[in-house]
Amino acid sequence: MNHLKSKGMLFILAVIAIYAVAHSSLMRSNGVDLKLSVFYVAGALSLICMSFAILISVRPKAVEGYLGGLDRMYQVHKWLGISAMIFFILHFGLSLGDGGGDDELLEAAAGVAVEEEEESLADALVGPLGMYSMIGFFVLIILTLYRKFAYHQWLKTHLLMGFCSLPLACMLS
Repeated sequence: MNHLKSKGMLFILAVIAIYAVAHSSLMRSNGVDLKLSVFYVAGALSLICMSFAILISVRPKAVEGYLGGLDRMYQVHKWLGISAMIFFILHFGLSLGDGGGDDELLEAAAGVAVEEEEESLADALVGPLGMYSMIGFFVLIILTLYRKFAYHQWLKTHLLMGFCSLPLACMLS
């Protein structure tokens, strides 16, 4: 339990827990079914974890003390990345089902009138971009776990994770 004693780690866990509880309870109180609620919460938590991982990766001096030093920051960064991938897999897995991410279901459950609109370019790109992002993240994580991969090459591929996640996050929000 020593690793949870840092103020920074407690803050990160609190943000994740508060968001998950608040968002899922709000959705459930509006009549959204559990699968759709978990779908949206998992996607958002993936982005939150990736955002914290990106923030930590720039090694801000102000954050270093709250996380227990530079070595501890690397560990937190690693576990935030793993958590982001787990939430991303859950989110993606639920989207493969019967209408898991259907906005019309969410709008109907929230009591919003559903209007027939043409699909925007961003909406048309979200599905394929999500699929390509997932494949890319898997490849990059495998390269990260493969210890014989040269560090200077790994660093270049690892930097792609942040650059790939930011445009995807912007499109989804």
